[in-house]
Parts: sequence; C-alpha cells; structure tokens
Amino acid sequence: MARRRLSRTLKRLREDRRYTINQVQRAMEWSTSKVVRIESGAVGITVNDLRVLLAYYGLHDDETVEALLHLSRASKRHHWAAQYRPVLPAAYIDFLGYEMEATLGSYWEPLFIPTLLQTEEYAEVLIKATAAQHLPMPEVEARVRLNNERQRRVLTPERAGATRIIIDESALVRCVGDEDVMRRQFAHLDVMIERTRAEIVVAPLAVGAHLGLDSSFSILEHAASDDPDMVHRHGGPQDALEVEDPRVVQQHKETFDGLASAAIRGDNVRRLLVRPGQ
Repeated sequence: MARRRLSRTLKRLREDRRYTINQVQRAMEWSTSKVVRIESGAVGITVNDLRVLLAYYGLHDDETVEALLHLSRASKRHHWAAQYRPVLPAAYIDFLGYEMEATLGSYWEPLFIPTLLQTEEYAEVLIKATAAQHLPMPEVEARVRLNNERQRRVLTPERAGATRIIIDESALVRCVGDEDVMRRQFAHLDVMIERTRAEIVVAPLAVGAHLGLDSSFSILEHAASDDPDMVHRHGGPQDALEVEDPRVVQQHKETFDGLASAAIRGDNVRRLLVRPGQ
C-alpha cells in the first residue's frame, strides 16, 4: 500500500508541474521505463533517488518530503505473504498485501468454494486440478499453508465483520474431490456461517447472467481518500488483475450488491449444505 500511495503522489507531482516522462528521464538520467514503472508502482524508488527527484520537482517542504521518504522506506518492508513469492504470481501477493489494508472486503466466487472458506483438503484438490502444469507437492503444500494463514488473518473477530462473501450456488453442486471431501467442506462452511462475523451468503442460480459470471472478483474498499477502492478480477484460484478505474470498481460494486440482495441466507444456506447420504 505504501508503494501505491507513493507512486500516485509522484505521478501527480510530475503532472502538476506539466513535466513529461521524457523530461524527468533526462533530468534524472534514468531510462523511460524506470520512470513509468515507478509511477505505476511496479517498482519502488530508493530514498536517495527520491530526494533528488523531489528536489527536481521543487518540493522543499520538510514535513511533506519526510512523509514521502517514510513511504519509500515503508514500501521496502515485506508483508506477511512475501515469503510465498517463489510459488505464486506477484499480482496475487500484492493483492494479499492490499487486502490487509482494506476497511471492507467483498468477495464473489462463481465456480468454487472461496479460498477464505476452504478446508485444507478441498484447497489441495483444487490447486492440483487447476494448475496449468504439474506442481511439485512442496509447492502445493505451500499454497495450502498460505490459504490457511490468509484465513486466520482476514477472518479474525476484529476484521471478519468487514468481510462479505457471496458463493454461487453452482459451486455447492460441483464436486471437488470425493464425497467425503465435500461433506467435510460443507460441515466447515456450516461452522463458519454460525461462528464467524463475516457475511456468508449464496447467490441462487435463478439470478441469471451478470458481470461476475466468468470470473471471481474481490472489491477492496479503503477509508482513506488517497487510497482508492479497487477491484481484483481473479483469473484462477490464485491469480489477480488489479483495477482502480472508478467506473469499473462501481460496476463491480453494483453487481455485488445486486447479488447480495437476491442471495440465500442463514438457515436456507444450511439446507443447501446437506450432501447425499447425510
């Protein structure tokens, strides 16, 4: 989150001064791609480089400069999921960092039980089945551990009340693993609905076609005005495409709210969690 705040601020400073990227590139003796990547948040900027850049922009207010230097230092700190970078896409790791900064998280999943609600064995089967190529077992186990850690962090009593999860009814029909895996997964879902403060509901098949039918998405909302709300569209169980465009974010909010208003709740959800033979 610190890197995103800093990159947006630096882009705004450049644009306010009507400097082009090429002018900054020449003045700083950087490559054009370096300026672009800093302003997009793809890479960070060192404290020394930042001091020189701010001086070039004519920013000399000590308090403002120190605040931006603090963001540069903070952006170098690794968040809790950084250790999993060798086995997961960078976009998904970044998403997990943004998630912990959000004041409200809204999650939609049309195909599977959402990651935040999966049992270990359900997650293992799903990770193996959806991988584009064979994954070594240590990598599968690392991804399952990450799922568990994420659940513990997001669904704490303090944070769970700011978490909304909608599961498509088709995800409850699709068998992932064998019937024993599904029975235990449904039992876990039942416990989560009963005990957690998160809002967990099911969108019925009758809602028809909508914006989220082709992929899952997560909406992360922030209280701070300089941290825009964002939507992450997930191309797979552990991948993410970040979008901050206000129009796109609003479209997804409206889709989520529409699904929530039509959702199955409470005891009616529990009735859907009875597997054959139970």
